[in-house]
Amino acid sequence: MNTTSDHPSHTDDELAEFDVTVLLRYGLTAAPGPRRTALFGDGAAAAAVILDRLGTQPRSVAFLAEVVRAGGVAYAVELPEPLPRPEAAAVVRDWLEAATQLVPQQATFAPSRRPARPLAAPAESPSTSRPFGRTTSSGRHAESTHRTPLLEGQTLPGGALAGGAPADEAAARWLGAVATIIEVKHLTRARAARR
Repeated sequence: MNTTSDHPSHTDDELAEFDVTVLLRYGLTAAPGPRRTALFGDGAAAAAVILDRLGTQPRSVAFLAEVVRAGGVAYAVELPEPLPRPEAAAVVRDWLEAATQLVPQQATFAPSRRPARPLAAPAESPSTSRPFGRTTSSGRHAESTHRTPLLEGQTLPGGALAGGAPADEAAARWLGAVATIIEVKHLTRARAARR
């Protein structure tokens, strides 16, 4: 019997048969309770089994979670390749589309009539001073304070408003849980292979 360490009550084969789309539709915006628990428990484990069987790397799902957190589910569903492998991309696109049914539609912004404020000199910018931010290996800051204004007619996903919609944040957390379970599965297989 092949069971996951996270859900010993279900085999991987049983989890692979779960309808993750339905779990997302009913659990993503549900109040804490059985529907939310089913989504973040069995639903995340099922999604991890499905994506793992399609050869998806956990870092790809973690990156997608960050895209959802930053731009919203509606933005992520429009990505040409939400995941690198076409089979996994098709599966995850169906899940994202189910989640967009719960997220507010896009809002369109008109340009501001005020002139943009001048950019601060590099030495004065908080995003360029070393003590205030982390830098990546390329020397760029991981946490940027720069924002690009929208041009007339451009749209942002509903999740980009006021720090993101609750459904977008929940979807990002759920994808993060899926990535973690895939990582645990990879580590478990690697450990078993060493024995």
